[in-house]
Amino acid sequence: MIHHQPRMLSVAVVPSLIVINNRTGRIVTSWGMEALESALDGDSGNGGGCETILDEWREGRSGVPFSTKVIHGCTIF
Repeated sequence: MIHHQPRMLSVAVVPSLIVINNRTGRIVTSWGMEALESALDGDSGNGGGCETILDEWREGRSGVPFSTKVIHGCTIF
């Protein structure tokens, strides 16, 4: 089991949802809450809701829509 130190997670917002690949230990996104909020608001930017966000995470992508990335100064990957 891989353990991440809090400073390694780069948490900027509380509460946060950090998505970690359980096979590799790689952080998929530290902006999971924003991805889910966008999906619930219908602004996922990728044509789907929560299931689409889960698929994005399974593929190793952040699931955060482009509009959210722009609003947050392109710091979300």
